[in-house]
Amino acid sequence: MEYLQAFNAKVGSMWSMIKSSPPTGQALIEVWFLYARAFNSRRAQAQSSSFDDLKKDFIVQEAKKLMKFTYRNHFEPIVGNVTTDSGWGCTGRSAQMLLANCILRSHFELSTDDENSCVKVLSHFRDTAAAAFSIHAITSTSMSLFGKLPTEWLGPSSASRIVELLVNQHSTLLSPSLRALVASDAMVAVDDVSNLLSNASVLLLVPLRLGVEKLNVHYIHPLLSMFTLPQFAGFIGGQQSSSFFFVGAEIPVDPTSTDGSCYYLDPHLVQESDHTGVGSYKVLDVGRINVCSLDPSLSLGFYVRDSTEWEILTTSIKSIWANTEYPLFTLLSAEDSMKLQDNPSGLEFAVDDFDMS
Repeated sequence: MEYLQAFNAKVGSMWSMIKSSPPTGQALIEVWFLYARAFNSRRAQAQSSSFDDLKKDFIVQEAKKLMKFTYRNHFEPIVGNVTTDSGWGCTGRSAQMLLANCILRSHFELSTDDENSCVKVLSHFRDTAAAAFSIHAITSTSMSLFGKLPTEWLGPSSASRIVELLVNQHSTLLSPSLRALVASDAMVAVDDVSNLLSNASVLLLVPLRLGVEKLNVHYIHPLLSMFTLPQFAGFIGGQQSSSFFFVGAEIPVDPTSTDGSCYYLDPHLVQESDHTGVGSYKVLDVGRINVCSLDPSLSLGFYVRDSTEWEILTTSIKSIWANTEYPLFTLLSAEDSMKLQDNPSGLEFAVDDFDMS
């Protein structure tokens, strides 16, 4: 149980990073974690305990359910003598976190309490060429798809394409099987996802660019609102050349506010390669960043078990889009997809009028 003691000590020391009790008169916030786990500040303020203490407990309990991937040293060489991903592998590690926690949720209800379950999941992510979703597999796929050398940095969109290819190559490793689909040009073809769901669960990845040099503030509330969806699996993003895996958000009740924040797991910790253990994959700290500081390039993840969940998710997304003039992406019906194929400029809302500035 040493890792639990380390976790509690580390989170306690890190609490200054995520402490944000709203002063009197400031707009209320709601705190959400992956898969629509909610902590409401209204409820907290009605209780005798302090807002910060209750929020801290919520963050700790939710973070303990996740697995974290970081830089590693002295692993099996990838190409030549490359035995570490320190300094260049953060996007790959962020992608691993998104995928691994989806698998953990789909098979073991998102809990790291059962070490046997974690070992089963981690067997596909260990730092060896034989593991389906290892940093080795990510790097070799990056080389074949994009011509990138092992020490070159990946963006969220490229990482999404790599995850799609690897998951679909190894979809039968898991039971139930998992398929992946990357949406192109901020458009999600509803029927494409439905077809995949006929015999597998689906990891949908939606790469986006929500601004030019910085995040367009109009996208803040729609982006943070994704954490209110039970099927949302987090997103890959960060700042400049530093990638993180985003797992939660503080959402202002006022949808026009730019005071929102995101919680993230940071892969920029160098650890020794670990081929058997579980403890080094436990979450020992949680970062927080103001959403306005995010790089505009990111990739959203959605984990959908079946057609019923897909219908619920698309209905929920449409509801969110109905309350904003800045949807993050477009849901295309079969009819819309046919129109787009026949005339790429024929969809009034899908391409020409979709403002990504």
